[in-house]
Amino acid sequence: MHKQPGDRQTTDRTWASALVLEHSLLDAVCDAQGSALLVVDSDDIIVYASPQLLNFFEIPEFYLQAGTRLRDCLGAIYDHCIRAILSPNPPSREEWLAERVASHWRERFETLDRTVKKRTVRQLNRRLANGFGICAISDITEQKKREEQWRTDLERVEVTENILDSLPQPVMVWDRQHIVVGINKAFVAMMGTSEDAILGRPAADLLESRFLASLQQAEQQVGVRERFIRIADPGSSQAAPAAYINRIGKTDRSFCVVTFASVDGAAHLLRPTIRAESRNAPGPAAHITSPLSPPQRQPQPATEPPREDSLRQRVVIASSDPIFLANAVGVLPQQASDRCIVHSPYELRAVIELARSMAMSIDLIITDRAMSVSREQLALDDTTRTLVADRNSVAERLTQHLQPRAATIAQTRSHPEGIVRAPKKTVEILVVEDNEVNQIVFSQILEGLGRSYKLAVNGADALAIWQAERPAIVLMDISLPDINGMDLCRLMRQRQRAGERRTAIIGVLVPAFDHDRGRCLDAGMDDVIVKPLSPDMIEQLLDRHLETHRHATA
Repeated sequence: MHKQPGDRQTTDRTWASALVLEHSLLDAVCDAQGSALLVVDSDDIIVYASPQLLNFFEIPEFYLQAGTRLRDCLGAIYDHCIRAILSPNPPSREEWLAERVASHWRERFETLDRTVKKRTVRQLNRRLANGFGICAISDITEQKKREEQWRTDLERVEVTENILDSLPQPVMVWDRQHIVVGINKAFVAMMGTSEDAILGRPAADLLESRFLASLQQAEQQVGVRERFIRIADPGSSQAAPAAYINRIGKTDRSFCVVTFASVDGAAHLLRPTIRAESRNAPGPAAHITSPLSPPQRQPQPATEPPREDSLRQRVVIASSDPIFLANAVGVLPQQASDRCIVHSPYELRAVIELARSMAMSIDLIITDRAMSVSREQLALDDTTRTLVADRNSVAERLTQHLQPRAATIAQTRSHPEGIVRAPKKTVEILVVEDNEVNQIVFSQILEGLGRSYKLAVNGADALAIWQAERPAIVLMDISLPDINGMDLCRLMRQRQRAGERRTAIIGVLVPAFDHDRGRCLDAGMDDVIVKPLSPDMIEQLLDRHLETHRHATA
């Protein structure tokens, strides 16, 4: 059946109407959400650009027309909105464009820009399997301001807590239901129990009844007649006050602060119930003994054979230099050590506080010379050693500090009596991928094929796992956050010992970087695959290289 010319015209009109309707719907969605949308095809040609894009970037409107190259649109954004506010040494126009075009070819990528209007704009890029790219743009200036205010409030709260903890007088805070919501260290010491055993309990469980009644009576007058009210000791005729009470907060959400005059002589103002519960409760509080009774000998638990893992040292590496991190991490598997990597003094302090809260010791902290932080600033005890090195000497100095414990590990391995060894599973494949979506894809495929594997999210982790496990195959994304995949491959080849079996390193590229195939092979990679991935592709690749690996080791 032949179509008439009128039918073709009707079809064209229908198609054009549908396209206009789709664009109108996208415009309405962007307008409702206060965002903008940019869609390009597999050749980086603009298919759709919402008019709201002009609210974020003041560029000529013709750059948003369908058929415009993405590179031309980005160039206009750089010229009109970005270049004027970049750092004193901004990247060149071509460097900036190359970086941005490459980011549009990553499966998922997020970047933040400051515009000439002093607004913070977030761009979320997605590249689909069919080659189409989507860029969602939103203004997060107010969100950033709220986050900054939130951080400021947290710092203010932390300072307040530190001030309260430094006071020698015990302090407790209760809410309108007389539930204890805050205490300082002096109050915890006065109660002779843990902080968790106090917080959240009614004040009636902690304070003697007559003293509590005096506090509650004075609570009604706080803020009406006086700001502070002195509370006399109900069991003493002396005029000296036993405590002070005042109110803080707003009327609808107020709190009362009780400050004891001193620790001495306050024991009779407390109820003994909570301290008795602390002595009877299991765990660390059960070891508290009363001064009125002779100390009881605690039963010793049955001795268990030590695990070999318990002899490993805990090392924290603090640096933002990827070469420093790679050199430091490279020696740890041979020195029987576990490591944690941080990139700033703030992260370092957070790790130390976390370890302290978990009663976990840190054996060694090593930093580069750019990480200016002292032992006093970190509040370290004598059991934690610190070491400062540069990228060239970090491996040697780490080895010198860790060798004594490594010798102990070697001795326990040579005399295995009483050592409980954790079973070691052979790792066939190391996946080096920083994108969470791609990590899930690799995991599902490899688990479906029944292959043993480990994931690394950056070059430092990949190098450490590779040196410790020596997998048969490495599947490596070439765009990693800390080091280029090709440079990481060269580093692995340099550290491969003579006569050792060769690890097959496979580069994983996106279509936009398919031209890098030759560079990957020149860097020492054995093969290259291009996304999107499929189970059949991975299975054929693994079968081919694992068979070669088995023949090489036979």
